[in-house]
Amino acid sequence: MAIDYNFMKLQPSPSNAPKMGTFWLYAKLDFSKNPLGIGDSAKIMKVKDLWVIRDSYWRCSTATTAANTWDIGTVDATGTFASTDQGIGAALTSGASDWTQGTADPDANQIILTVDRWVFVSNNTAACTDGVLEVMLEIMAGPQDNEPADMQFQT
Repeated sequence: MAIDYNFMKLQPSPSNAPKMGTFWLYAKLDFSKNPLGIGDSAKIMKVKDLWVIRDSYWRCSTATTAANTWDIGTVDATGTFASTDQGIGAALTSGASDWTQGTADPDANQIILTVDRWVFVSNNTAACTDGVLEVMLEIMAGPQDNEPADMQFQT
């Protein structure tokens, strides 16, 4: 049975400082500290109702020794955690890479949130016990919607 980890607690992010307008959320996942098996998923950020994911980037700053791929997406924070929406990136490769544009981009593919959601990384093809994956999201929020997401929210 696949396991769902909460990397927001295991590897907290320093970027939780939102303001009106746009701000960036960042997560760095070190799989030598918290490995993922095949089919495992990890929550890495929480995004809020009425926010817009305007832009997305990812990179594998340290390659993994396994030939695995990851999906990055969002899932409803109030329901059962099941990583099914790969709206930020699908089948991302585990070789070392520079920053790569994700699926969410400012030109045509923003993600307009209508409920609180988790951003997750799902491990697809091989156990991942080393390597580093980084994810950056640009968020747009209105003046009354710019409160920080509760990073300790439990489901």
